[in-house]
Amino acid sequence: MAAGICRPHEPKGHGWAAKGGQHAGRHDNARSAAPPPEEAQQAAKLVEQEGHAAEAAHLMHEAASTYPESAGLALAAETYDEGTAFERKDYDMFLSIAQKQWKEHPGPGTQAAVSSALACKYAVTGIPTYRQQSEAMLEELAKAVRGDREQENNFGEYSERIRYRLDSRQIITKQEHDRRFRSGQVQNK
Repeated sequence: MAAGICRPHEPKGHGWAAKGGQHAGRHDNARSAAPPPEEAQQAAKLVEQEGHAAEAAHLMHEAASTYPESAGLALAAETYDEGTAFERKDYDMFLSIAQKQWKEHPGPGTQAAVSSALACKYAVTGIPTYRQQSEAMLEELAKAVRGDREQENNFGEYSERIRYRLDSRQIITKQEHDRRFRSGQVQNK
C-alpha cells in the first residue's frame, strides 16, 4: 500500500485513509506503463462518490480477475470491499478487512483504516476496548507521520473525524464531517 493515508471507504465521502484508485493504476508486470484497465478507471471514479462503494468494488474485482498478474489491482479490490462494508454499516467486516490489510501491508493508510474501523465498532457498541485501541492507533499514526507536512495535514483532518466518531458515537462520512465542521476550511483550499 502506498505510504499515503487515503482509502476508498474514506473518499470524498469518507476520508484520509485512499484517494480512489491509488492501486487502480498500478500494474505489477511489464505493462506497468500502460493505462489502468477500464474497469479500474471506472471504479476509481465511482469510489469517489458516496453510496457507490459496492459498484466500485465489483468493477475493481473485474479488473483484478482480468489482470491476475497485477497484485495492485487485487489489493485495490480488497480495499474497495472495505469501503463496501463501511457503507453497509457492516463494521465487523470493515474491521476484519482493515486488520488483514494492515497485517499484510503495514503502513499509515492501513493502520488508519484499522483505527477508523475500531472507532466505528466503539460507536455502535460502546465497548471501551474499541475506543482505547482506536485512540492508541491514532497516537501511533501521529508519531509515524511527524515531519511529513502533507501526511500531517491529511492526518489532522482524518483524526478529527475519528475523534468526533469516538466522542459522539456518531458515524458520519467525510462529506458530512466537512459540511458540519470544515466548510470554511474546505472552501478556502
